[in-house]
Amino acid sequence: MKKILILVSISLLFSCSSNDNEPTNCQDEPSLQTSNATDVIDHKAILNGIIEPSICENSSVSAKGFVYSLNPNPTTSDNVIYINTNETNISSAISNLELNNTYYVRVFLSDYNNNTFYGNEISFETNTNGLTYVPDDVFESKLIELGYDDFLNDYVVTNNITAVEGLNLNDTGVSDLTGIEDFSALWKLDLNNCNLSSINLTNNIALQFLEFNNNNISSIDLTQNINLKLLRCYENNLTSLDLSNCPDLFIFN
Repeated sequence: MKKILILVSISLLFSCSSNDNEPTNCQDEPSLQTSNATDVIDHKAILNGIIEPSICENSSVSAKGFVYSLNPNPTTSDNVIYINTNETNISSAISNLELNNTYYVRVFLSDYNNNTFYGNEISFETNTNGLTYVPDDVFESKLIELGYDDFLNDYVVTNNITAVEGLNLNDTGVSDLTGIEDFSALWKLDLNNCNLSSINLTNNIALQFLEFNNNNISSIDLTQNINLKLLRCYENNLTSLDLSNCPDLFIFN
């Protein structure tokens, strides 16, 4: 009888000891969810996701974050954004994206066992909606300098320029003012000593003070600029100028 009791005790001891060492509710793989990108505008976007690491033994996280590409199913061989946080919900801003393209994104997690796991794939498009085309690099560089733009890519966010009231491009060498039409609040424009051969200001009806001395302009339509008060345009190739719709003009040379 004593031998039987001893064997039963030993068996129970090993059984309890084994159960104590087993992980509870072990999750073999991480839970990864890629959420929709937000604030997609111009060349920028914010990536979002949820990462819940595995809770099993020997599965410590070595890296996590986002992977993205112009091709489906991006991996860590493509563009990678590493996230250094213990938070479950993660986000990261990205920039320098190419316009008019579709990007594919997945969250990922790698562990020290050389395993890499990926979440679901989402996609988003970069487009030119809400953007103003500014093809002249000198013009756009000046807008970047003034804080209205942040990346040289021929586009500026339209909402950044609609309230601009004054713009000084003197001595910049700008040769193409495409994009000026969306400066709807502009009332003062200085374009002296540039390389302009033409200007279209028909949409800038708030304009009151205009200077474009020393350029190569041969003609300009000012019939829509009814609020014009000052016009300086010497040293150009102008042969005629219709100012009949500018009743408030008091300085002209």
